[in-house]
Amino acid sequence: MHFVWVFFMCNSVGLFTKTSKKQYICNRVNFISNEDRYLYLFQFEFINQSKNNQKTYDKMIKTFISAGLLLTIMTGYSQNKNTEKADKLFQNYQYVGAAEEYLKLTQSKKGDGYVYKQLADSYYNVFDMEKASKWFAKAVESKQDAETYYRYAQTLRTLGKYPEANKQMDKFASMAPNDQRAKDHKANPNYIPSLSSKDKLFDVFDTKINSKDQADFGAVLTNDNTLYFVSSRNTGKKTDKWIDQPYLDIYQSTRSDDGKLSEPKAVSDLNTAYHDGPLTISADGNTMFFARDSHSEGSYEKDKKSNIKLGQQGIYKATKVNGN
Repeated sequence: MHFVWVFFMCNSVGLFTKTSKKQYICNRVNFISNEDRYLYLFQFEFINQSKNNQKTYDKMIKTFISAGLLLTIMTGYSQNKNTEKADKLFQNYQYVGAAEEYLKLTQSKKGDGYVYKQLADSYYNVFDMEKASKWFAKAVESKQDAETYYRYAQTLRTLGKYPEANKQMDKFASMAPNDQRAKDHKANPNYIPSLSSKDKLFDVFDTKINSKDQADFGAVLTNDNTLYFVSSRNTGKKTDKWIDQPYLDIYQSTRSDDGKLSEPKAVSDLNTAYHDGPLTISADGNTMFFARDSHSEGSYEKDKKSNIKLGQQGIYKATKVNGN
């Protein structure tokens, strides 16, 4: 962002001999921060006073370019220093911690387009769409990349704000017209709202087995009335810093004839120290296919820069033996 600012500054220097200095400076001031505003106003006054002396004018132009470049470097260093802790957490996939640090910057009046975007992305990556939407709205007050507008649209869709979501998708499509997601949007921008007119195939009700503060999802009901699902409710496990919750385990519960579910139990034969699940079950109920973090097999790649062990999700198969 700061090097773009230098580009504008150098171009404004070249335009002083061709267009109205005062008009250009005032127009430019409307798009810069308070810190840069003083430099531009000072620059205008200084150049205006010396314009009749070409030699002095040329010398001052060089001085302003050097000063502007120095200020840019210093500003960039200041931002890097301010966001260093949050950026490191973000780069290490510790999005909950990163969000906390970026939020502190906004509270101390050190927020800008970059901080707002990073904060929004942090919430987006932990599926907190309400907070992500709030900060994406702030982020797009300044120009962002195409993916930011796409993510903002997804948060708005999740919150049921379809007209505003379409506006953001239109911006995304204009910036990335060849992206398949942009093409799909152009072909049918209202496909999600249209689903609400279709007949429901299910009813939603409280099962009484959900954990209060942890994740429960990916439920599959077999033909013998066993319900399998994935949960982070095992607070005795290691914590995944991505979401700041324990690693996932596979659980099972039995559904009675009246539809009630028994207290869930961990499927200990399948669970490891890292993520296990989500899962699916074959039609005959005898084979389970489930995801598992490769760390449990000691398989990973090490990022030399961040020193992080990067694992992959593998697909595993478990088969019932003698009905178990």
